[in-house]
Amino acid sequence: KDVGGYGTLAYVSGTYTVRVAPPGGGAEQRDRGKYLWIFRNLGGQWRSEYEMWSSDLPVPAPPPPPSQ
Repeated sequence: KDVGGYGTLAYVSGTYTVRVAPPGGGAEQRDRGKYLWIFRNLGGQWRSEYEMWSSDLPVPAPPPPPSQ
């Protein structure tokens, strides 16, 4: 994790790992990747200016079309 900034701008960058269990059951979904948040100080309050993230995992293959 990296945190820094100068003046009215600040940033946080790092990596993430996520596991999500679908509410109705089914296979657990997993992801991992990188993120970057940029904040700006406006009137004494830090506000999120930009948020970016990208997965390190390949995009899953689409399901096969239904058979006719």
